[in-house]
Amino acid sequence: MKSFHFIQPPYLKVSKSPGPRFPQSPFPDLRLDPFFVGRSAEINQIITNLLQNRHTLITGDRGIGKTRLMQEVISAFDGTVHRIDMPTAHLPTDKYAMIFIDSPAPLSKLIKRLSSELIRLQQLKPVKAMKETELAQAAVDSMVTSGRMHILFIDNLDTVTPSHRIVLEMLLQAAVICGASQSIKQQPILKRIFDSFTPVPLHSLSTDDAAGLIDYFVEQYKIRTLDRSLFRNQIAKASQGNPFRIKTLLHAAVTKRFLGSADIRDIVHSSNDLDYFNMGPLYALGLAIFSLSKILSIGASNKEFYILMSSLGFLAYLVFRSFFTLKPRKTNS
Repeated sequence: MKSFHFIQPPYLKVSKSPGPRFPQSPFPDLRLDPFFVGRSAEINQIITNLLQNRHTLITGDRGIGKTRLMQEVISAFDGTVHRIDMPTAHLPTDKYAMIFIDSPAPLSKLIKRLSSELIRLQQLKPVKAMKETELAQAAVDSMVTSGRMHILFIDNLDTVTPSHRIVLEMLLQAAVICGASQSIKQQPILKRIFDSFTPVPLHSLSTDDAAGLIDYFVEQYKIRTLDRSLFRNQIAKASQGNPFRIKTLLHAAVTKRFLGSADIRDIVHSSNDLDYFNMGPLYALGLAIFSLSKILSIGASNKEFYILMSSLGFLAYLVFRSFFTLKPRKTNS
């Protein structure tokens, strides 16, 4: 199995005991742990694109690790993390400036966040009262005249609306953008903007990378299991290489003192509900509305009718429960 690296913030200490050198994590919830594996090809591609002034869009399903990948690229650029599987990409601060925006929606938030970051970089003077369009123009002008190359990391880019078009077009001219989105907007007014990006699709973790991520959490969070190999394989299979799913499943495992075969099966089976929702309440609401309409139309004295309708409603519920109660939820919205 390949070797892995980890993000090491200042508050993490590296264990000096024999075995895997994992950080001693203080996180009470492992889902907040920033441990990172793989994605070397994608990181290299993104860094190459950005240094060549090519706008880049990271695409992939929910939970696949788009935000985490952006953070890894930022760490590589600012020199806080050095990876042995890629060349150093540290950027001098006198020539480059990086800005991370967690969400561009609504438009006012995008403009305010960008402006505040430019003020922090001492490129834009604080202003008390200015219209959004004027503030956006002032922010763009400060980037153009600063003499530095600006790299904007914009997460959740799929939340933009047509009202963002003018500002996004200005930013595409003034900076290099690395965005993250579950899908590419197909609206004609936004498609032109999204066509400006070079896509970097993010897929499920490889078998080795998924195994490395699982082994890290099992070791670091003291997950005790009767058969670690079986546990790893079951979690990897149930998660389908999705880092968010892996963390969610392992978070459930942490609450167990010891995992036997039955516990592993329960955790894996629970994952089947992650992408589904219960339509039972919708059925109950529809039945209640139908019953109320009948009461209003024929009155409440016809007991035989309501007994018959109750029986038919119960039978319909059994059929509905068997075939339609769980309906897939779209994940590529």
